[in-house]
Amino acid sequence: MSQQFWDSRYQQNVLAYGDLPNDFLVKSAKYLPPGFRILAAGDGEGRNGIWLTEKQLEVWAVDYSLIGLKKAKYWADSQNRQIRFICTDLSNWKWPNDFFGAIVVIFVHFPPGERKRVHHSMIASLKHGGMIILQCFHKDQLKFDSGGPKAEEMLYTLEMLHHDFQGMKFVEAEECEIDLREGIFHSGKAAVV
Repeated sequence: MSQQFWDSRYQQNVLAYGDLPNDFLVKSAKYLPPGFRILAAGDGEGRNGIWLTEKQLEVWAVDYSLIGLKKAKYWADSQNRQIRFICTDLSNWKWPNDFFGAIVVIFVHFPPGERKRVHHSMIASLKHGGMIILQCFHKDQLKFDSGGPKAEEMLYTLEMLHHDFQGMKFVEAEECEIDLREGIFHSGKAAVV
């Protein structure tokens, strides 16, 4: 998806994916000790990053949309939340090595030619013992209209993620169907990994 696509999505007066954090992130936050430096990758208008600051975490938010990040910064400032915002394409970002305690990747999808390379950059960006909290749409998502990419090659399977993140320990890993309730663009039954 282009920067123009995301800027257009976030141009609206409503929060595209709501003001609540992703349910899987909330469930997984128990693994994040206070003080961790966290990257909220593709965080758009900031719903996950802002929530993570409540957990005494140092949050960095990277997104491709300047409009989304401006909304996130306004929201964070209104709540006295400290987040470092970076506007860039994650596919082209110079990922820092050995830097983050955790990376949160919620519904961020990469084209096949970039996916594995970006996922490997994420691994290299983690400090020793770091973790990745990831939820994405499964290939079965094409049978639902609750959001996500409409091209099968942009969707994932657990097998793909095991291959991309080979060598990492998977604490929780499953393919399942859930009921999404995340704003106007993620609503209804969904197939996720």
